[in-house]
Parts: sequence; C-alpha cells; structure tokens
Amino acid sequence: MDTVRKGAIYELVKKYGLTQFDSGRYVIPQLPVVINSRRLLTDSLSIEVANIQVDTIKQQMFDIKTVVAAKSSSTWWIWLLVVLALAGIGFGIFWYLKNRKKTVKETIVYTTPIEKATAHLRSLEKKGFLEKGAIKDYYSELTDIARIYIEEAIHVPAMESTTSELIEAMRIAVRRKKMSLSQETFEQLEKVLRTADMVKFAKSKPMDFEIDEDRSRIEKTIVVIDKSIPEEVPDEESNTAAWEEQQRRKKKRKRRDMIIAAGVAVVVFAGVYIATGNGLGYLRDSILGAPTKELLEGKWVTSEYGEPPMKIETPKVLKRYNEEQIQNNLPP
Repeated sequence: MDTVRKGAIYELVKKYGLTQFDSGRYVIPQLPVVINSRRLLTDSLSIEVANIQVDTIKQQMFDIKTVVAAKSSSTWWIWLLVVLALAGIGFGIFWYLKNRKKTVKETIVYTTPIEKATAHLRSLEKKGFLEKGAIKDYYSELTDIARIYIEEAIHVPAMESTTSELIEAMRIAVRRKKMSLSQETFEQLEKVLRTADMVKFAKSKPMDFEIDEDRSRIEKTIVVIDKSIPEEVPDEESNTAAWEEQQRRKKKRKRRDMIIAAGVAVVVFAGVYIATGNGLGYLRDSILGAPTKELLEGKWVTSEYGEPPMKIETPKVLKRYNEEQIQNNLPP
C-alpha cells in the first residue's frame, strides 16, 4: 500500500493485479475498507475480458510436444579432469624442482695468474691485430695482460697506475715480499710500457721486429716474476671452511626445494578436497569471487517506507525520492 500525503490529508493507494483467461463480463463487488473502526465500501466495478482472435491460416497449430528426458547433470567427469590437472601440475612442479639444473655458462677457469696470462698471450696472436694494422690495439691488450698479471700475482694496482707509478709500486712489493727480481727485469718491463704509451698517445709505429721483441719481453717478464714469488703453503682450514660452506648451501637449497614441493602438494590436496566436498562452483567462487556470493555474504541495509512502515532489506542503501510524479502516481 502506498501512502501519499496531500497537505493534512493522507491518501492510501492499494493496487491489485487481475488475471482472467476466459473472455466475458465480470463484476468486482464492493470491498470493505476499515478506517479507524469505521467500515466503508468501495464502488463495484464491471470488467469485460475480450477474446483474442487467432488466424489459424497464417498461424499454424502444433501438437503438444512429448516429454523430453533432461540431460544428465552428473559432473563426475569435471571432477576427474580437475583432479588429473591438479595432479599433473603438482607432479610437474615436483619433477622440475627435483631435476632442475642451473644453466652455467661455459667459462674458462684459470688456476693461477701465470696460466691466465699465458693463455691470453696465445689468444692475442690469433686475433690478427698486426695483420690488420691495429698496432695500437695490439699494444693496449699486450700491456693489459701484463698489468692484470702483476695485479693478481703480487697485488699491485697496476691497471690504474701510470708506467712510473707501476714500476715504483712493483719495487716496493718486491722488497716487501722478498722477491728476487733483477734490475734488468724492471728495465725490460718499463721499456715495453713506454713503447706502448708512445703507440697509444704519440701514434708511434714500431717496426715488426720491435713488436716481436716487446711481446717476447712481456712473456719473459711474466715468467721471471712468477718464479720469484715465494710459494705459499695452502691453508687447510680455509679449504675446510669452503667445503663446509658449500655443503651448507647444498643443504639449504635442498631444504628450500622440499618446502616448496610440500607447499604445492598441500595446495593441490586442499583444492581437490574442497572441490570434492563443496563442488567446483564453490571452489571457483571462493578463489575468483562471484557477484552473487558477495551480495549474499555482504551486509544488507534495512529501510522503512510509507505509513504504516514497510520494511525493505537491500544490499545497498536506497535513495528516497519525493518527486511530485511519484507521490501522485503520475506517469514519468
């Protein structure tokens, strides 16, 4: 029942819906209405239900269809596919964690600085700098090989030092390490470094035999320095510590893989259990969400309208409209 207020008067409006399948004239009798213990009667109403004309020539008539068997609603095959898919995913993850191998780039590992320097000298000759006329590149790489060896072998900052600074730092390191290097060794190394500086900065071009001699000087200097370095006794404790650290990392990696595999197994088992007990729809709605489920589980709002009040419970707060058209039941 709708309540419309017009000034000091309340208008009560009650709408009824009528359904009649047979044509003819019908009379709705007077209906009693009780207001404040006062009994009133409505006016009687005559209603005529017209018949619908059907053109059987244009509109064909058909017999009533027989009962059709409904399709089976069994979804056991869906559960089977879900279980197989989850089991396959779990097995795939387990197999990957068990058999994975780290991709290791193929790199040449040198055990000693002299081995590294010798290999780089052999590689330098194969690059063909001299045949291409790239003398500057040849001397730059030749001296870099010597500087890197000195830096790694006797721990002198050779790459950042000038020629004079490098020779002086080497003399200090030789005295500190009690190495037996002759003055000739220093002079031969310094001569090659000076020549390389002239090639790189003064665009000097040595003769072919001079280039061969410089290459030979670098090779001999590296060998002499390596032989003069005192032998160091391997530290067994450091080797043991390194081995223990390696074993610890392996155990940690294995433990992590087991935890991941166990977590995947738990998730797969939980998914299968929930899907079996509550249905695939429940599992899908719980993970992906569903609008109807959110409305059902959400907090609904109760509102009251009219006089006497009519309670309506809705998922969202309704807005009140006091437009004249609505109050007077007028068309929009």
